[in-house]
Amino acid sequence: GAPGEAPGGLAALAADIATAQQDEAAAQAELVGLRRELSEAGTRRDSLRTTLAGHATAREGLNADLFTTRGLHALALREAEVARSQADRLAAALAPTLASLHEAPPDDPALTTRLAARIARVVALREAREKAATGLASLAPRITAAESRAEGAAVQARQTQDAATVRKATLDTLCAERAPLLGGEATALHRSRHNEERLTALAAQDTTSKALASAVSAASAAHARAEAAEVERARAGQVCETAHAALGPALAASGLMEADLAALFSLPVAEVEALRQRLRALDDAVTSARATLASRRQDQAEILAAGLPDEPPEALTETLAMLEADTTTRGHRIGAIDGEFRRDAATRASLAGLEAEIAVARAELDVWQAVNHAVGSRNGDRFARVAQSITLDLLVDHANRHLADLNPRYLLRRAADLALQVEDRDMGGEARATRSLSGGERFLVSLALALALSRMGGKGGLAATLFIDEGFGSLDTSSLDLALDALESLQSQGRQVGVISHVEAMKDRIPTRIAVRKQGGGKSVVEIGGTGFELASD
Repeated sequence: GAPGEAPGGLAALAADIATAQQDEAAAQAELVGLRRELSEAGTRRDSLRTTLAGHATAREGLNADLFTTRGLHALALREAEVARSQADRLAAALAPTLASLHEAPPDDPALTTRLAARIARVVALREAREKAATGLASLAPRITAAESRAEGAAVQARQTQDAATVRKATLDTLCAERAPLLGGEATALHRSRHNEERLTALAAQDTTSKALASAVSAASAAHARAEAAEVERARAGQVCETAHAALGPALAASGLMEADLAALFSLPVAEVEALRQRLRALDDAVTSARATLASRRQDQAEILAAGLPDEPPEALTETLAMLEADTTTRGHRIGAIDGEFRRDAATRASLAGLEAEIAVARAELDVWQAVNHAVGSRNGDRFARVAQSITLDLLVDHANRHLADLNPRYLLRRAADLALQVEDRDMGGEARATRSLSGGERFLVSLALALALSRMGGKGGLAATLFIDEGFGSLDTSSLDLALDALESLQSQGRQVGVISHVEAMKDRIPTRIAVRKQGGGKSVVEIGGTGFELASD
């Protein structure tokens, strides 16, 4: 079949073409027979016309002979009456007549015999003329019937020729219409190739649907990660703005320029860390020196305020030794503290890899937060809604394919909160609620959804057997015919369709029927296909 035409329509068309060819061949044979009969009738007509013309000529001659013979006969009778009395007187008058008849004189004894022969010949000619007239009268109806049959055969031949011309034109039109539909390809080969392409398309669709579901899931996760990244970017932007606001006063306080800061930022991390440790050590040394200088200045001021000590040099030496010992102790203490700082720096260096691990853990946390945002809930209804929405989209897609064959006016689509709507193509794509459909339209939509469910439950293929219990009582005549056409189309695809209904109008469309009739007493009779087979059951 062509796109938009069922295979059963092409088979019917091919059967009509074969029937038209058979009728044309029969018409041609009948036309040949009629032409043969017409030719034979024409031949017989020409023969009869020739015979009739010969008979007419003979009749004219016989009439002339008859006229002459009658005159002679009358003359002979008149002469016979007066022959005895006027034989001598008329002999002279009769002589010219006999001479015209090439007869001997009247005194010839054989004259009577010859005249009797002439009379007998006239009588025979008269009988022949009457017989020819009778034959002509009997042939006239046959000639008329032959001419009528010839005219009827000519009319029938013209009608047959016109019918053959019309059928030939119809056949050429059908062949011309079929040629662009199938490209000259055989119906069986086209149907096989179409079925293979349909199966390949269904497999590709299932693969695409699975890929779409995976892509939707990945897209949801990516969307969640994008939202988290957007939040992090906003937070980082705020931190960056705060840092930029603090950078100006810090540069002014440190006496650095932005170019110097950019040069420092361009240094490797290890060199920056070494410079930072060195700067920290220098800062510590400067701070310690400043503290020592302040302490010494304070001691000096106190000493100068107190005046020269009264202690002897030995006491001062002992005090200095004590101070040097205290300084040595403080130096050891500073060394220990410096060792603590180095160990702390080493610990910081050893823990530097934790930042990458923390970043990886934070990325994984973002993914799980996105998953939690998409499908996380205490009772699992959020994930169930996502799965149900994907399944409902697949169901609607399958149902729309069947609905395009049943009633192309409507198109199913998913509304909010897992609801269904119908798009009315005759009303400019207006969205309508399913409850606004009529009974017949609702039945066709339900049938499309049932076929889609059977396809989804049968790993991509329709169920081999389909049973429909009632549902036809609310259909009008056109909707009932449309539904039955759809079921017959499913049956032509090799599937068994069972219908349970009390609608009487369906009996003429269903060749094989199982009728259950009550007989009372808890018994019933099952009649299959009207073949007389009965099965009693309680």
